[in-house]
Amino acid sequence: MACLLFTATALRGQEFSVSDTVDIVPPPEPELPIYAYSPDGHITAYRHQGRLTVYWPGVESYRSEGKDLSGQANARSIIFKGGVRDFDNGGAWLYSIFPQMGDRLLGFYHAEDHHFPANPESTFIAYKSIARCSSEDGGRTWKKDGKIITAEKPKPEKAEWSGAGDHCIVLDPASKRYFCFFQEQGILRMAISDDPEGRPGSWKKWFEGDFTEPGLGGRATPIAALEVRHGG
Repeated sequence: MACLLFTATALRGQEFSVSDTVDIVPPPEPELPIYAYSPDGHITAYRHQGRLTVYWPGVESYRSEGKDLSGQANARSIIFKGGVRDFDNGGAWLYSIFPQMGDRLLGFYHAEDHHFPANPESTFIAYKSIARCSSEDGGRTWKKDGKIITAEKPKPEKAEWSGAGDHCIVLDPASKRYFCFFQEQGILRMAISDDPEGRPGSWKKWFEGDFTEPGLGGRATPIAALEVRHGG
């Protein structure tokens, strides 16, 4: 699997440099069920008590662990997935995970709603949003805590690729706040949260030079010169 690394520089995340491609190797045994689709997500890895834990996001997300990347195991059990009628009925990609004290983890996930009243036959096209979740047992089980970022435009009646998602969230230790980079209408945008827990309601989108618009439904100015070029 090949991926690109983005590095933010000046202007509070408004300038970027892009690396050459980097190969990521999946767990050799057992084979990861959704490995072919893992590029459609942010793979998170961290060390805890001497072991490396890796989260593999997809419509359903998986967790593996071992002494290093070549010794990962227990990757076939689903530890996170979408709901039935909720905003994540089409899938829940567990993207960004942050260890807290003990076995507590904070997580942020990409959610897809595939149900459109005007097109009940549609099962693939999505209205996207970003939500928070948490775990008290080292990531084996998760509790969904609600949406943190949604698009300015509400979900349409007819099936249409729309919403805000495909994100990456990073924690800046210096400012002690979370930065979220996400796409809305095919353009990269960003938001921040000054809350140490990144809870719903604490997020502000970048709009015309500052983080002033609410994460839920607010307006967002595109990050200059960076455009997401895919159908979603």
